[in-house]
Amino acid sequence: RKNWNENLEYYRQDPDRYFGEIRIWLSKNNPEYFRWHVAGDCPDGRYLEEVFDIAQDFFDTQFMMFTKRWDLLKNGTLPKNLAIVLSMWPRLKNPEDLDFPRAWLSTDKRKPAYHFKCPGKCDACYQCWELARLGYDVVFDPH
Repeated sequence: RKNWNENLEYYRQDPDRYFGEIRIWLSKNNPEYFRWHVAGDCPDGRYLEEVFDIAQDFFDTQFMMFTKRWDLLKNGTLPKNLAIVLSMWPRLKNPEDLDFPRAWLSTDKRKPAYHFKCPGKCDACYQCWELARLGYDVVFDPH
């Protein structure tokens, strides 16, 4: 949690440097897959714009982001290599007007009957990058 808070503060103090360092890391490592936010979320609209720009610039990497910041999203064209998954926390209303796959807790009664059950290993599974194409949501055990 300490590192996550430090990263957020780093972004807030110097967004250009924050994303510059991410770009340097992506250039050096050329990952096939990249997940934004192991924990945390998109703090503001500029952050999301940078995520879009990075996806467009690093078209050989598949990016994915879970978010509760639905207010920043619009239906429309995403970069083809960026997957966005809406995090459906139990007390949050399901935003019916957004056409994105959802991530549900296994304890949430609203979860769809047809879904993918997360095995808990992003670096071995990669299904969440493909949810929109496959047409289903993901379900997680509480963690």
